[in-house]
Amino acid sequence: MKRLVIIIVAAVCALWAYDGCAQEIAALRRQLATGRDAVRVTETEDAAAAIRAVEQRAKRTKVNGYTIVILFDNSQQARENAVEAKETFEENFKGIDIDVTYENPWFTVSVGRYLTMEEAIIELGRIRSVFPKAFPRNAEMDIADFVIDEEAAAAAAAAAEQSSSQAAAATAEETPAER
Repeated sequence: MKRLVIIIVAAVCALWAYDGCAQEIAALRRQLATGRDAVRVTETEDAAAAIRAVEQRAKRTKVNGYTIVILFDNSQQARENAVEAKETFEENFKGIDIDVTYENPWFTVSVGRYLTMEEAIIELGRIRSVFPKAFPRNAEMDIADFVIDEEAAAAAAAAAEQSSSQAAAATAEETPAER
């Protein structure tokens, strides 16, 4: 009996390491049923019903996070102020998402998407150098906004490296009197 338990535990551990933890019971059954020390899995109807219910449940697509509001305005010049704030932000902070929204009577310009308040506060410190009235706000966001596309990340890293090397070259070209 002890030997059988050890074999089952070893088989399950090996399968998890091999297949990255099977996501379906049927796949796990097939994997356990192969090989010299095949294992037969018997599943109760209650367990099968619970698994089916979880598998059929809708996938979560939203997450609570934070954004930074750089403009919240309802004056007569609110639209122009929102456009100006967006342009100023784009000039000073590259690669951060910007959302301009209008909910009567307010224009709101919010930037960035952060999972934690700590992330938002760190970025808020940089942003307040240009927008001193900026503040963090709770927001519901798509999970897809946080998935990093490897090609886009590589392109952004290359652009950042190129701009830093250009800035270094421009600094090197200055004469000591200009500094």
